[in-house]
Amino acid sequence: VFTVADPSSPTGRRVKLSETAMPVSYYDQAISHTAWDQVDGFSTSGGIMVHLPGSTSAGLPTVLDIGASLDPNSPTVVLDAQTGQRVAHFAELDASASDPTRATLFIRPAQALEYNRRYIVALRGVQDESGEPIAASDAFAAHRDGQAMPDEPSVDDRRPLYSDIFARLSQAGVERSDLQLAWDFTTHSREDVTSELVHMRDESFSMLGEASPNYEITSVEEDFDPRVAYKILGTFEVPLYLDVPGPYSKMQYGPDGLPEPNGVADFEFELLIPASATAEQPAKLLQFGHGLLQLPDEIEGEHHLDFMNQYNYAMFSSVWLSSSTASRVTF
Repeated sequence: VFTVADPSSPTGRRVKLSETAMPVSYYDQAISHTAWDQVDGFSTSGGIMVHLPGSTSAGLPTVLDIGASLDPNSPTVVLDAQTGQRVAHFAELDASASDPTRATLFIRPAQALEYNRRYIVALRGVQDESGEPIAASDAFAAHRDGQAMPDEPSVDDRRPLYSDIFARLSQAGVERSDLQLAWDFTTHSREDVTSELVHMRDESFSMLGEASPNYEITSVEEDFDPRVAYKILGTFEVPLYLDVPGPYSKMQYGPDGLPEPNGVADFEFELLIPASATAEQPAKLLQFGHGLLQLPDEIEGEHHLDFMNQYNYAMFSSVWLSSSTASRVTF
């Protein structure tokens, strides 16, 4: 429903979101859907989200009993439309919701979904606080029961789609008459996820040739911690594929539709060489990615220092711009 046909994409589809479906920020700014409209399907690893007004967690498969999601009578069903096999998952209501009646129901697959694959999600027997099954919406009931709904033209537009959804669910033992809600989606292709990054990697190495990137060491500290022989700070130069090297930046694309270099930029790095490297074989390099809204000095945590010294790893880090404390304004 939230995609359109696109024969040029590996999945044959392209995401198409509407302006009215996008969230609005705290500052009353509508989020643009342009970036999402470039992808050819939905995430293979994100949670599946739905709102069923008044729903409770009664009877839902939990994180402690994921196998229950494969039970023939599970209230939540995730079906691989290609193989007809059920996908193991757990389900939970958003515990952070301030208004329980507006809580999102999360359905979380127990492993990543397949690339370029169609999936069907179905709900049946999800209960309200009184223990009764929640009624289907008028629009979905019209699909399920074959009723007319002249005030909502999308129902007739989607009859063929839902005929296929109902047929596949029936083959999997999920009866049409029991459904409270059902829908399908197609996951994005591996090419869609990786092609731009792989292109930037290959092009960057090609530009470097046999040389190493330009770098500058700005400080060396030898007494930082007994587990660390040297704490090294510096900058290194990399190709810039953004319009500016900082927050609010946008990817630059060439005529071929792939990211295009826009000169170079310097970025800071931190490198910790373990004390073990002075007594053992040269330390192995390990790149560290900092947490959401954090900075690369997370590398200095006690557990990291113990790990790198015990297993002889030289750990290095840099700023992940869109996920760093310094860039929280971009959120």
